[in-house]
Amino acid sequence: MFARRAGSMTILPSLGSGRFGPPVSTPWLSWRHVIADANDDGWLDLLDPRSAGSNHVTVRIQLGLGDFTFGPPTTLGDFYPTSMSLAVEDIDGDGHTDIVASFGALELYRGLGGGLFAPPQRTWCGGAYNSPPLFADMDDDGAKDLVQRAHLSNTVRVLAQR
Repeated sequence: MFARRAGSMTILPSLGSGRFGPPVSTPWLSWRHVIADANDDGWLDLLDPRSAGSNHVTVRIQLGLGDFTFGPPTTLGDFYPTSMSLAVEDIDGDGHTDIVASFGALELYRGLGGGLFAPPQRTWCGGAYNSPPLFADMDDDGAKDLVQRAHLSNTVRVLAQR
């Protein structure tokens, strides 16, 4: 379980049977962070879209060290404009975590394993599709499709995986 306060995130590690260990705090500034295993080592990592100034956003990854602390941040990419959401999922079934960054366009970073990602594939969404992307099998074909709500038009977009 985790909780976020201004400037930090507190993690309560599970001990099982409904009990938690002592809290562990780490610096954290973003409200759009994602917690997932980005490097396939079984430990949760922090992914954080954050402002890089001049209407740009970077995605920072802090790899989990296995003791509820995190290593130094590394930068995945530089994006424009500043409104961005992230989603992580193994969408191609290769066993590696993939990252989708949404910022008016969608960028897919296919996971290569070990915290490495292929250069992004970009799909333009044609507007303000900046709600956090979600993955679900919308057409019962066994593949996870991307679902996203458009803020301005109040519509839902589904990108079916083929």
